[in-house]
Amino acid sequence: MTQNLDQEGEPLDRTELLKRSRLEEDELDALIDIGLIRPIRDSVVFPPEAGIVAMEAKRLMEQGLEVRHLRTVRLSAEREADLLEQLVAPLLKASNPEARVRAKDVLESTSDSVQAMHRALLASELRQHLKT
Repeated sequence: MTQNLDQEGEPLDRTELLKRSRLEEDELDALIDIGLIRPIRDSVVFPPEAGIVAMEAKRLMEQGLEVRHLRTVRLSAEREADLLEQLVAPLLKASNPEARVRAKDVLESTSDSVQAMHRALLASELRQHLKT
């Protein structure tokens, strides 16, 4: 399944994000403070994927992780995005619309590969922890 980089779903306001995720106000504020959840531009509206991030962050916090630990997840995603951005940088600098479409196609397909590698490597690391 190819990653779709077009925004899917409706943006969420703070009330809806809290309701869907079951986060407390202070938990959401902490996630925003570390940049794990970001409003759209400088608004109080969040992109649709913020709902998934908030729900999964809540699940991880219920398992004992603290908000500060979740910063690692954000940093990992940022590093992966930066790596793929380097791949398409020449296309993004081009002035023709076809290059931008090609860049989007490359990002969608390569992000699938990075996600698959990430899942496999994480599974391997976790299996090693279970053996020790």
